Amino acid sequence: MRFCQISLLTQIKGNVNANGTIGPLTEIKKFVTTEQETIVFVSGRCVKYCIKEKMKELDPNIQLSPITRGTKGEEKVLQSMGNPVEYIDDDLFGFMKTRGNFVRKRFAPIKTNGIIALRHCEITRDFLVRFDPERKEPPSPAEVEVADFIGRNDWIITDRVGKYTTDELWFVDQKTGELEKDEELKDFYEKLSEKTRKEDDVFVIKDRKERYRIFLNILLRERYTFPRAANYLNIPHYFFGIVYLGKRQLPIFSYVDYLQKENKIALNWEKLKLISNLLQEDEKIYVISYEEGKIYNLLGEELKGFTVDKIVDEIVSHLVQE
Repeated sequence: MRFCQISLLTQIKGNVNANGTIGPLTEIKKFVTTEQETIVFVSGRCVKYCIKEKMKELDPNIQLSPITRGTKGEEKVLQSMGNPVEYIDDDLFGFMKTRGNFVRKRFAPIKTNGIIALRHCEITRDFLVRFDPERKEPPSPAEVEVADFIGRNDWIITDRVGKYTTDELWFVDQKTGELEKDEELKDFYEKLSEKTRKEDDVFVIKDRKERYRIFLNILLRERYTFPRAANYLNIPHYFFGIVYLGKRQLPIFSYVDYLQKENKIALNWEKLKLISNLLQEDEKIYVISYEEGKIYNLLGEELKGFTVDKIVDEIVSHLVQE
């Protein structure tokens, strides 16, 4: 199996992914550590939602999986169509559909933990006024918790995009193992051979590389806008990106940190270089310095002629061996 791990050091301002509202106060997502530090974060679900919205913005022809209610006793459960061949988000980020004892699910080939602050974060409150759209009630004061923090956005990308096993496309009875077709996907099954080829027991779609490129170009180049943009233009500000390519998963995220030097954010190179003791000869690590517009290797040497586009090409070539 082949892996790409990406860690992005990014700055977030405002309240991009609210935790909920208590009276007039809109809280920010946060938790308290055992050292009594307050750590602010953006959920992985929010980041994936933003990337999906960016996909639609860049290409109106991209169709995302419709969200429907479950059937046969599962009506209260919101579920996607669970069609990874037709819908790129079901492919990249997985799904689960249930119908009684039958389950059809796809373990996401691309996973993220969201954006988590690396330091204790002070939280302040932004005061505002909410107006009744019908003008029947007087304006009411409100508060929004906001923060300015530098967080780490970690991703694990596998070589399973565009590759599906039978139990991802058919329902499986959890008691007997019996396979059954999804009634909502009748037309899909008829055209399955037109859009995929069979390799042993795996169905493989024909545009795997393009799907990787769509995702990586947004994550590493275009970036995205957070949904709560009424008060702030909430776009993640990247400082550094660390990209690992190999045939196994390494704990690279533990080695990614930053320092503040002369009021500037610098990569903690001394900590990152410690991972060199774990690397094998066929494994690579690239470091993207977004503010400099340069690419470095793990030794801190600039790679002349390297661009983010070239790194995207290397990731795709590494993950799709054809």
